[in-house]
Amino acid sequence: MIGHQEKLAVAIVAMERIAILIGRCTIYEQLYLGSQDIPDIAEKATENLRATLLALYTAILQALSRLVIVLRGRNPAWLALFILNGWVVMSP
Repeated sequence: MIGHQEKLAVAIVAMERIAILIGRCTIYEQLYLGSQDIPDIAEKATENLRATLLALYTAILQALSRLVIVLRGRNPAWLALFILNGWVVMSP
């Protein structure tokens, strides 16, 4: 059985990684999508970036929802997925 401290450690590490990822996405949005003066040649790239960021934000929300499930203890198998996917680095 996974203890509360282990769940909390996983949650803290996962939330830290998610926060860093959200920060990076915000920078991309500000740098590349913040201006209304997008040249026609960059229109396709801009749309691709918007779509990619949307997919990334969706994945972030899914990861957060899975994290809530882990913390509530309803499905401890998700903890193994967090570790196996490299979302959490467990210290020895």
